[in-house]
Amino acid sequence: MKPVTCIGDIILTQKKDSFIGRFIRRFSTMPNEKPAKVEHVALGLNDGSLIEATFKGIKIGSVGKYSQKKYRIKIVRPWVLTTREQYSILKKANKYINKKYGFGRIAAHAGDWFLSKFRGREIRFFRKKLSEKDYPICSWFVAWAYEAVGVDFGMDKKYVQPDDIDRYVTNEGWNIIYNTLK
Repeated sequence: MKPVTCIGDIILTQKKDSFIGRFIRRFSTMPNEKPAKVEHVALGLNDGSLIEATFKGIKIGSVGKYSQKKYRIKIVRPWVLTTREQYSILKKANKYINKKYGFGRIAAHAGDWFLSKFRGREIRFFRKKLSEKDYPICSWFVAWAYEAVGVDFGMDKKYVQPDDIDRYVTNEGWNIIYNTLK
């Protein structure tokens, strides 16, 4: 079954047996947090399309690629999102299409994880040093787009990680459209 998305849907994914996925999930889990379930987040468009930050940059693609057996996926939708709000999110997201991926941001997350592990609490040293809009990663990109409608996922977008978005939408009771994550 190919999941159908609407503008503003959030797609959370986990790739089975992926070294990079395990790496991201590991370095997204801060002290006193449950292990991260997801390593990637994307922004839904209409008709099963999405915008996502991949290693190739910010690109438009298909949700269908995540319906393969090697992926677990959860698609969530806010209970109330007006057409105007959907297009505000889309307009902001479109500004980043074809931008380069933020490999340095991934390194900053890993550096903060090491400091946090050593200190026993979350440290945001390296992520604070990064320029706000240069070289986005998936979670920052989704949080940045959602900023257009006042959703902050419970923290500054500079620090948000895929599991933070997952935790936020779960706690806020967003509508689950499709779920194989469990």
